[in-house]
Amino acid sequence: MSTTVSEFFVLTVSGSVYRVSVDDPEEGPVVIEKVAKASRSGGFYVGARLTGGAYAGITDSSLTLGREDESRAQAGLVGTCYRDGRTSPIVALFLDGDEAVECAEAGNLKPWDRRWSEMTKATIAAIGRDHPWFILDNDVVDTHG
Repeated sequence: MSTTVSEFFVLTVSGSVYRVSVDDPEEGPVVIEKVAKASRSGGFYVGARLTGGAYAGITDSSLTLGREDESRAQAGLVGTCYRDGRTSPIVALFLDGDEAVECAEAGNLKPWDRRWSEMTKATIAAIGRDHPWFILDNDVVDTHG
């Protein structure tokens, strides 16, 4: 019997770390909260939340919030349409928040950084293609999973 992942962490090129979680696996809602930032990072303050979404979309360009009226099958379109509901480009995905915070200080962060590709692959595998709240864009799975 598999366990549905209820949280994971996203490191972005700005050095920010976001915790993506769902309060109740049966009913949601999805919460995206900035939990840390590298000392050089600006942007949202730690504790800031992206709200108002029905699911988290992990796209090749960013972490986004999708609205209930949007197709979950098109998570990639969310990131291109709603600037205020997405992060900077993704560096890596993590199941462990402490690892994400440690990597945020590494410097020279690049989108889908190969230094953390194993953690990203493990996180993509844990989320899977049919998660009810965390929607992986097919390009993300095919390229980074």
